[in-house]
Amino acid sequence: FGFLTTRALVFTLFPTVVAFYSGAFGQASGIHLLLFVTLVLPVLLTLPEEQRLWMYGLATPMVADLVLELTDFSVAGPSLAPPAVQRALHVALMATTFAFLLVAMLYFARSARRAERALSARNGEMRWLLDHVDQGFLVLDGERRVRPGFSAPVEAWLGPACAGRLFVDLVMQKDAQAAASLAAGFAQLDDGILPAAVALDQLPKRMRVDGAEVALGFRGVGAGQVVVVMTDITATLARERAEAE
Repeated sequence: FGFLTTRALVFTLFPTVVAFYSGAFGQASGIHLLLFVTLVLPVLLTLPEEQRLWMYGLATPMVADLVLELTDFSVAGPSLAPPAVQRALHVALMATTFAFLLVAMLYFARSARRAERALSARNGEMRWLLDHVDQGFLVLDGERRVRPGFSAPVEAWLGPACAGRLFVDLVMQKDAQAAASLAAGFAQLDDGILPAAVALDQLPKRMRVDGAEVALGFRGVGAGQVVVVMTDITATLARERAEAE
């Protein structure tokens, strides 16, 4: 079995065994024993991002507790522990459960902060990389508005206040003809008559930006979003013309 399957089996079998075991200690202590298992297993054996497995690990002890409640904690027969032992176990398990709950909360809070710092560091590295290449990268949402996080060349070509604005409007400020072609192409893409790849391929391949020639590339990435790659090809075109002459 894989590690995921093994943990799922543990979450299934262990609470079942504990349910029979806790029935022997009576209702007061048995409930808290199950609660302790509910907290221990998912926290120790899952990662914060494994939400489905974590929820399954919480659900199985709850089902076991429901069975015990419906059978009046007599699945394993009458309680083997006298009332004094049950009360002692009840207090001990309550204190242990509370302590572990506190530890679990601190663990998840620390894991969340660690994951946030790691994500922030990765985003910073990616941002640095995008800002130090000659190409411009941006993402358009389903309404063809520019999402935050575009690279520095995009800001240099289309202006700093790009986020949230329609890409067609930004292009219109630089190249009206390219903007008209974009508007028609996006309308065709939204109609859905043509396959998305075909419609994207029919969008304009070039625009002028303050005397510079900028090539445009488009790629759909799902949920109606489109990645746009902008490349300054002014020097390339000038070199090709010189070679042709």
